[in-house]
Amino acid sequence: MNMTHCKPNSRRWLCAILPVLALAYGTTASAASGFMRSVGTSEVAPRIFLMGRGIATFDGSFKNPTAGGTKTSSLINFSDSFLDAQFASRLYSGVHGGMLLGLRFPEAGSGLGPAFYHQVNVFLEARRWGLRIGRTSLPNYLIAFPTPRDGDLIDYTQVPNNNLTGNQASEYSQYGNVLKGDYYWLNSRLRLTGFVANQLSGTTGNSLNRFSLNSGGAQINYELVPGERYASWLRQLGAEIYYQDVHHIPGKRRQYSYLIGGVINLNRDPIDYWELRFQVIDNEGAGVTSVTTVQNQAHTRSQSYVVSIRRVRSPYLMPRLQTAVTMAYQHFDGINANRYSVIPNIMYRLGANTSLIAQYAYTHNQGMLQNATDRFKSDNTVTLGLTYAFGTTSNNYFGNRTSLLNVEHGYLP
Repeated sequence: MNMTHCKPNSRRWLCAILPVLALAYGTTASAASGFMRSVGTSEVAPRIFLMGRGIATFDGSFKNPTAGGTKTSSLINFSDSFLDAQFASRLYSGVHGGMLLGLRFPEAGSGLGPAFYHQVNVFLEARRWGLRIGRTSLPNYLIAFPTPRDGDLIDYTQVPNNNLTGNQASEYSQYGNVLKGDYYWLNSRLRLTGFVANQLSGTTGNSLNRFSLNSGGAQINYELVPGERYASWLRQLGAEIYYQDVHHIPGKRRQYSYLIGGVINLNRDPIDYWELRFQVIDNEGAGVTSVTTVQNQAHTRSQSYVVSIRRVRSPYLMPRLQTAVTMAYQHFDGINANRYSVIPNIMYRLGANTSLIAQYAYTHNQGMLQNATDRFKSDNTVTLGLTYAFGTTSNNYFGNRTSLLNVEHGYLP
């Protein structure tokens, strides 16, 4: 994928200044239009939104190591369970602001402890713009895919974090300290996003410098609002450019990745709905041609392709059954190395908030990847379990653009 980009220094300043411009313009515009009325006092109780998801599964894995034989393992897995609390208030200038706190249970052996604060941020929102600052999801992807856990396809679905020196859990590539600004056009259908971030780094996930920005980028996204999701065959289409600082490679200061992705409505039936999701990532790398470590893989030029077909049965307009097949492929340039995965799954709603999930995931490494990281040719993983998800709002005295659920990476509306 060939894309022309501006000089690195100008790009970095552009990403940093977009959120500020969005805030400056939005404050003036919102005050003039009177989008929201001020409550006139700081004593009013905030709107409170609580949301959580518990996921507990039995995972059985059957690997074929490069050295031969078969390696089996099994565990009870409750990682990716989380609890979020958001507090928001209406402000003087036709804006509302608030804070979001989130606690997540990471993968075993992640080095993040028994619990991880994955959402600690403060935000402002208006009709035409939004600003968020703090720890939150990194904007290093465009499309969420239908798997029970975010990390099931993370090697394909997100820009690889080039600051990691080990085979860390998915949280290291998903979250960071972010300053992000959004601007909306066309009744919130078109969104321009600029951001800068401090990605987690090193073997333990500690930041290289807690106050140092080491990544950033810009996105443009066209997406139908939830109430109009069946109005057109094109539900979402987006493009992104993402940069990361490069350390310890002479003559290379930054590397860039380019993303394109979308969601296509294969029909417009809300009772028996079919859709197609796709995303492509072109990671230009940092001139390395090796896949022996996770960091080398991030520094090697690669292309990742993901596509999924999803069906949702919703009798009486209540989602009851979801079936999906997701396929992913990654190729590394300049070296004999590639991999692919196929993941079919099914999610069946048992009743209010509770679902039964079943998934089979097959991954195959080819070429030099068979001698990298875990040193295996193929991996077969079967997942069976339950999820419980809820969301509740109190003191709901003003509207919201989207659900808090959309802040959590991997949520499918």
